[in-house]
Amino acid sequence: MNRTLALAVVAAATTAASANPVLVEINGVVWGNNINPGPLGDVNPGETGTISFTVDTTNFINGSFPTRGYAIDLASFSLDFSGGTSIGINPGFAGPAYFVVRNNDPAADGFFLSQGPDFPSDIPLAQAGVFGDFGARFNVSYTGDTLNSLDIADAAGTYDFTGLTVFGMGVNDGPFEDVLGMDFSSMTITVIPAPSALAMLGLGGLVAGRRRR
Repeated sequence: MNRTLALAVVAAATTAASANPVLVEINGVVWGNNINPGPLGDVNPGETGTISFTVDTTNFINGSFPTRGYAIDLASFSLDFSGGTSIGINPGFAGPAYFVVRNNDPAADGFFLSQGPDFPSDIPLAQAGVFGDFGARFNVSYTGDTLNSLDIADAAGTYDFTGLTVFGMGVNDGPFEDVLGMDFSSMTITVIPAPSALAMLGLGGLVAGRRRR
């Protein structure tokens, strides 16, 4: 491979590698459950629940406000409870579903789940309720000095009650909120490092060899 082609391939690979997956894990504690049929009906108060999913740092849309919605990988979405119950998104739901970042909106920062980038809304789960699918809901607001931008990579870290002003977490049945209610406890946003572009393409030796000549 000639030097010009090698550098072009490396540049393309570096650009591709800049799109990193991000793992979001949202934790809470169940305070009540009015759902009867399983699997959600098997969840008991006192259990911990975790909403987890991945997004991509480059796959987003900006909202009408200072908000940015990162598209959720639907296959990665899961709501898991410590008692063993686990449920994903309704397989018939084609999206979109977003994890939205707020920055100075207007003097508040935060995060929420939604089917759009502007306002919180439920994400349909793989169990039917009385008013359509049960829906997972989540939103938190923090003081306006919590985030510096709408870039989810910049927001990596753990969030708890420090600076927290508003929270909502649970499972809704249409207009009825928190038919399975949870108290938010923490959230972790983790950027998963992409492999080196050179290692990914097996070009490390090629470039190193050219440096030695």
